[in-house]
Amino acid sequence: WWPRGRHRFAKIIQATVTTPPKPPDELPAATALILLHGLGLGRSRPRRLSALRHLPHSCAGAGGGMVSMALTYPLVTVSTRAQVNNSKTSKDGKSGDVSLASQVRAFRTILAEEGVAGLYSGINSALFGIAVTQGVYYYWYEFVKAGFETAG
Repeated sequence: WWPRGRHRFAKIIQATVTTPPKPPDELPAATALILLHGLGLGRSRPRRLSALRHLPHSCAGAGGGMVSMALTYPLVTVSTRAQVNNSKTSKDGKSGDVSLASQVRAFRTILAEEGVAGLYSGINSALFGIAVTQGVYYYWYEFVKAGFETAG
């Protein structure tokens, strides 16, 4: 069923070109073949749980995103607080550039009033968001990559 050798793409392209036009809600034939082959459905013997083989990449992406967020979140907190404080102290109603001095002042104020935990206030939703985003991104990246590699 699946063409082998150097004529593989020629047969796929020929099948795509010679098939009658499909309604717009259906995938093009070549794209469907690549996706089915990536799932292991285009083989004579499909792989077991082939959709789950990309799960480690998804978990690695989610974990990496969470680590990077945990390391950089205090910087986000300090710059946000400095911008809020700068807009409150602005006399003309316009918020100007946030200087390094105002960021250092915001950092010291957060540490003095709230402690180290204040630098990480609100991190729960940010960690959840980045874990979902990076996990889904890396899962589908590996899934589509595998589909193209097995089709080519």
